[in-house]
Amino acid sequence: MPFTSRIKLFLYLTSLLAILSLPISQAHAKKSLIRIGVLKIWGEDTARSMWQPTIDYLNQKLPQYNFQLVTLNLAETYSATSEKNIDFILTNSGNYVSLQANYDVARILTLRVHRQGYITTRFGAVIFTRSDRDDIQSLTDLKNKSFMGVKEAAFGGFQMAWYKLKKHDIDPYSDFKNLSFSGFPQDKVAHAVLSKQIDAGTYLKNLPVNFLKIDGSFVCNMDTDPVNAAMVESIIQVGHKIGLEIIAEYVENEAILEQLKSMGANYAQGYGIAKPLPIETLSNNQTDVA
Repeated sequence: MPFTSRIKLFLYLTSLLAILSLPISQAHAKKSLIRIGVLKIWGEDTARSMWQPTIDYLNQKLPQYNFQLVTLNLAETYSATSEKNIDFILTNSGNYVSLQANYDVARILTLRVHRQGYITTRFGAVIFTRSDRDDIQSLTDLKNKSFMGVKEAAFGGFQMAWYKLKKHDIDPYSDFKNLSFSGFPQDKVAHAVLSKQIDAGTYLKNLPVNFLKIDGSFVCNMDTDPVNAAMVESIIQVGHKIGLEIIAEYVENEAILEQLKSMGANYAQGYGIAKPLPIETLSNNQTDVA
């Protein structure tokens, strides 16, 4: 059974998602129970409406497993991972880095954002205030003002803003009149600013995701490893089901490329297609799977 040795965690981010892996308990393997965690950054209802269709699709296509959705706040992602209470998780990049450092998880998939004609791997957050605040026209105007983030440990909900503020010689721990955190869902920050409880705030910028990139460790030997081939095919099917185009990396030979074509992947990259080239020649050497 492919899930008996490693737990898989899906990494969710605004522009970048990766899947993580940990040892799975034998008890879960015997029950064929696969629990997929989701970071409920926008709240319980939004998380379920976004990801329950994926769970339903997996249960339909893989009836030998019982897939269940588990919604988690930021703190719960750590306890669920350490206690092996989940087998997959969709989470953001900041949480992934922390889970990797603390629990040695490893990504499997990356979701990429297609925006204004470009594929981006940037992670976005926003610092904002009310439009009628004429006294706040730049970041330096935030000194001695009240400020709210989502959580102190939230990458897009505070830490990215913290970095930007420090670049403008603002220490949020000493230069704000008051620093507070709303907790999830992060909409609470916007409500606090709009209702004039707080002067300014920050949270994750929600960007559309259009591409799913399969980690090369699964692709590079899928022509000789039937388990990896089955995993790649399942990922492609799920990606298409939720309206994403699929990018496969580490395509090392023609056999792998042909497999990906038959599975429905949209794009491929790797030495089996072309080796690194000068940038001015790329426009004449771009290849998609179709």
